[in-house]
Amino acid sequence: MSNEFDSKQNLSATQKVGDAVGVEPRKWIVARVSNNTEKASRDKLMERGIKAFAATQMETHNWKGHLREVEVVRISTYLFLFVNTEERNTIINYPFIKSYLQDRTTTVTDKGLHTDVVIPEDEMQRMMYMLGQSDLPVQFLPDTFAKNDYVRVRRGSMQGIVGQLFRVDRKGNKKFGVAIHSLGCAAIDIPYTELEQITKQEYDAYNEQIRKVLRASQDR
Repeated sequence: MSNEFDSKQNLSATQKVGDAVGVEPRKWIVARVSNNTEKASRDKLMERGIKAFAATQMETHNWKGHLREVEVVRISTYLFLFVNTEERNTIINYPFIKSYLQDRTTTVTDKGLHTDVVIPEDEMQRMMYMLGQSDLPVQFLPDTFAKNDYVRVRRGSMQGIVGQLFRVDRKGNKKFGVAIHSLGCAAIDIPYTELEQITKQEYDAYNEQIRKVLRASQDR
């Protein structure tokens, strides 16, 4: 079973469940699982009706002369869950869920814990799109950006995607990333010829456009 969410889905797909009057809205949080169990843990949750996303990417591998599609994990030990509080409190008791990623900048609760990290919907959608559409390997880098240039992809399967540039190697390749709140960023190596620099105002306008689309889909 692969991720239920792909880049071609309607942006409102993750929001329609749990939007009924009187039902607590769901939000994206991050669960820790054991290494090499990301896909199996995702599948177990989806079988229980929980919307779970593992950061994976399909690759074509040559196996003894036969080509086959392989789902490769790009962010190890993390699962993204679209849940409300009741679901969150149930899931933490499953044996394959180790803990939730906590926001260390928040006040400690009476249980001695920080609140969960919440991933904004627009960041999730961009990460899903990058993983689903890029024909280049996507890497996850926990580092902060080395450079803060704002750029747009000029052509190819990711044409129009906006992100930040934070590394340049000696061959002229540039590391292009989409920030994922409180985790780092999803990133790919991309030649400089495929990028164009934009202003912060254009970058902010791009993100605001995504937010407007998401808000409009919620109001349907």
